[in-house]
This record gives sequence, structure tokens and C-alpha cells, in this order.
Amino acid sequence: MGWSRRGFLRGAVLSAAALRWGGARADGPGSEPSAGLPPGRPADVTVGPGRQWRRVAAVGDRISAAGDRLGFDADYTCCMPVGEDRLLLWVNHEFPPGPLGDARLDRVVGGWTGKGATPEDLLAGMGGSVLELARDPAGGWRLDPDSRRAWRISGLGPETEVTGAGAAILGASVRGSISNCGGGLTPWGTVLTCEENHRYHVHEGLGSRAGRIGARPSAVASGGFSIPGLVSEQYGWVVEIDPRDPGWQ
Repeated sequence: MGWSRRGFLRGAVLSAAALRWGGARADGPGSEPSAGLPPGRPADVTVGPGRQWRRVAAVGDRISAAGDRLGFDADYTCCMPVGEDRLLLWVNHEFPPGPLGDARLDRVVGGWTGKGATPEDLLAGMGGSVLELARDPAGGWRLDPDSRRAWRISGLGPETEVTGAGAAILGASVRGSISNCGGGLTPWGTVLTCEENHRYHVHEGLGSRAGRIGARPSAVASGGFSIPGLVSEQYGWVVEIDPRDPGWQ
């Protein structure tokens, strides 16, 4: 049985009342913490005892039948099942490779000449990816590069219509999503993706702020750069997305 927003909020109120007057225990079977890792910065991926890791996708890998490519700088990730042996993996992409670009850029946008990145190249590297993974005979997970469930959102799109009071702040529409860092999975199965460091790339503003918004000097000193055409009010939000629905608004 799935959750709805309304059902979850109603349950949350009742649960809060139960905790207030009845008390609760948070411990239980299976709640023992996993073994920690020693401090340090090893050159390879390190996992705890009894655990394994393997790569399922790299920057620029094709992730869908439509030819979508995995973006840069993977950040928050989460999984959701879509069958007994299938799941969707959401991946945030926070930063592009920089205005000079690098060899990986060609894997994401194609045709990169090594002479520097265009604003479109940089926007294509940010946002989020939805990958479909399939369980292999050994019990691990592998990428399905021909998935029809997989898709991308980036700084290039898709375009989202804005209605109601929000249109006075954001304008009639917002193009895609950028600077996606933290996130969370809601009880009803959608993803909250946080546009945290858009200030490194914002170039202009709306209304009375138009022409006065640019990359902050401190951001530039830290390696930030402006991408022309970004509007400050349109980014820096917590954005809700349904990975199962490429047409989500």
C-alpha cells in the first residue's frame, strides 16, 4: 500500500500525539550500527567489513534508449524498486567541470573540441539522472543502458510551467534544475533535490534585481563562474521530482 501526501501528514500528526503522551522506543532487532572506518583519505573506495562495491555507471555513460548521458559530480542518490529485479536510481549532479572543461565533457555532450565549455555544455552536466538497474545472475546490480524508464533533467530542461503566486517570483516557467546537492526520498515515493550552490553560477535577476545579480566574488575566488542566462530567483529551491514520471511538473 502506497502513501499519499495527505495520508502521510495525517499519520504524522497522530504519531506525534502518540509520542507526546504514550512514549516510544526507537531500538529493535537489526538496529545495531555497522562497523566504522578509520579516518583518512584512501585513493580507492573503502567499505566496511562484509560489504562490497562495484561501479554501475560513470560520467557520460549512456543511460537510456533515448541516448541520455549520466551527468557530472554525483551527489545525493536514492533507490526505488520498480519490480522484483529492477530498481530506479536517482543521482544528483551538483557542479559542471568548469569553464575550461575537461575530457569527460565529450562523454556527456558529445563533440567537445577541448577548446573550452559553452554555457550549454555546463548546464547539461548539472541536474539529475534517473538510471534503471537490473539484478544480474550473481545477485548484484547492472545498468540497463537501453532503459525506457531512465531520463535526465539538467540546466537545459525540461521546461516547467509556473502558475499561481509563484509566477510573480519565478516568472512563467523555469528551465530544468541546477546545482543539485542534498536531497531526500519522501514517504510517497518522490525525490526532493536541493539546488544548493546555484550562487556560483547565477548571472542575472528578475524585476528590480535585474542586472544586479552576478557571481559573488567569494564564489569566483573558490572556483565558481557565471553562466549567462541563469536567473537567480529561479534556482536555489528544494525541488520535488517523481523519477517514475519524465513528464513530472
